[in-house]
Amino acid sequence: DSAVAVSVPEDGHAKPVGLYEVVASRSIVRGAPSTSAQAQGALPKGEVVEAELYRDGWIRLSVRRHGASAGWM
Repeated sequence: DSAVAVSVPEDGHAKPVGLYEVVASRSIVRGAPSTSAQAQGALPKGEVVEAELYRDGWIRLSVRRHGASAGWM
């Protein structure tokens, strides 16, 4: 499991919306931007997701993927 498992530009300033690729073996999608939030599902390495918001190192997914609800990762 990884808290944030997406590619982020080297300067650390991710774009607030756009496409991101899961770079860990899998990434947990959570109901809120916190590692203690309930898991909604998981996404596999290589999955490309669309983010509608970026906040404090977390992205909010705009659509469901692989059984995961729209949520945070």
